[in-house]
Amino acid sequence: MENEKEIAITEKGKDEEKDLAAAQREQKPLTDRRKEASDLTAVGGEEKEAGPQEDFFADALAALQKERDSYYDQLLRKQAEFENYRKRVEREKADARFAAKQEILRELLNVLDACERGLRSMELHEQNLGSYREGYELLHRQMKTLLAKFGVEEIEAVGQLFDPNLHEAVLYEPSDAHREGEVIEEIKKGYRLQDRLLRPAQVKVAWTETAD
Repeated sequence: MENEKEIAITEKGKDEEKDLAAAQREQKPLTDRRKEASDLTAVGGEEKEAGPQEDFFADALAALQKERDSYYDQLLRKQAEFENYRKRVEREKADARFAAKQEILRELLNVLDACERGLRSMELHEQNLGSYREGYELLHRQMKTLLAKFGVEEIEAVGQLFDPNLHEAVLYEPSDAHREGEVIEEIKKGYRLQDRLLRPAQVKVAWTETAD
């Protein structure tokens, strides 16, 4: 009986050893497979970093970026050229409009000058000229209103320092009562059309005599 128990224990131990060995055989291939997978991953990473396909895409991307920068630079240049063209066209249009108005308005200014000379002449001969004076004054007001509609403005002269951009000196007069270069008399009125000179004012300018 005791021999049978010993045989049973021995056989049970052998069975346990067999089961342990089988389990070890099953686990070993799994570990090997994990190692192989890890090795493949490492090898694949090296191929991705230095593979020819990735180099091709990098070169293609760099070429596209360079082409994009070139097109963007061309776009900026074209925009600048168009803006300069637009400004030049607007300036030429403004010059053409000014030239068209200039000739007509200068002729009207001559009429206005004649009207003002007539009014000054009537101030010296008041007898029996009342009705004529009223007609001249009416014409004078209408002319100034018409010129104002076109943007014509008188240029200040008397009391101002001589400005060659606005005044034309036709006479000089020594004077200690005025500043050097001060306009002391307006011979003929000057006018500007908006921000441009239409006709300079003809003036008399004071100058100070200096002792030798």
